Amino acid sequence: MDWLRFFGKFLGGLLFTFSLSLLIVCIAMSSMTEYNNAKSIFADVYVGALKSQISDAQLNEIFNAAINACQGKESINYVLGEENMTFNCTDIRGGNATTLPYLVATKSFDTFYYKNYNCSFIDCIKNISSPEDATVFFSSTGNEFFNKLLMYVIVATVLTGLIFLASIETWPGRFQSLGVEFLFIGIMYFLIPYAKDAAIKQFPQELLPLISRIIDIIFNSISSILLIFFVAGVVLIAISLGIKYLAKKKEEKSVK
Repeated sequence: MDWLRFFGKFLGGLLFTFSLSLLIVCIAMSSMTEYNNAKSIFADVYVGALKSQISDAQLNEIFNAAINACQGKESINYVLGEENMTFNCTDIRGGNATTLPYLVATKSFDTFYYKNYNCSFIDCIKNISSPEDATVFFSSTGNEFFNKLLMYVIVATVLTGLIFLASIETWPGRFQSLGVEFLFIGIMYFLIPYAKDAAIKQFPQELLPLISRIIDIIFNSISSILLIFFVAGVVLIAISLGIKYLAKKKEEKSVK
């Protein structure tokens, strides 16, 4: 029976650690691919790319042209790539040359976020051959995939956690072991700055203005979850030590 508990503790702990790690990634990706968050990321990247290609003077000319095109109209049409987009003239008049790129970005975002990629998320990833194909990561297709995966991972985490706890005989031991698991993963919070720097170095210098924003959001999302795990680990270990301390005091009193 002892070897069975040892096996359950080892295998359960290993699978529980893996499930917790995967859970963090799934939560972060599900959050980032949610419509509003994905739109914010896309807008920042889009505007950054646009400003690196045209000057402020050119941007002012485009804005003035849009204002002129709106004379006596409620909306205007603009063809971007293969998409024909309609812009509300009230939105254009209420903005300026600085806000115009964000207006275009949000319109463009809706186009690809709800795009029918005609493939499953996994198949789309396997066949990525251009930056345009990679937009599936931040589309509704990607969000649906990560939400579904998150549900499976939650179930797996609960099951492996129960197996792990069942292999430990005492409640203080369970609190302590669970706390160590959380602490083991949560300690990665303090390594986030180094991981972020390492990730940024993997990309060419010319892509950094576009990539750095995405990397920041990814690691900021993960770091907040890691911090929660770290605090939970400390609290659970403190509870375990507190229970052991009270039990020891009670035993000493009974002896006296």
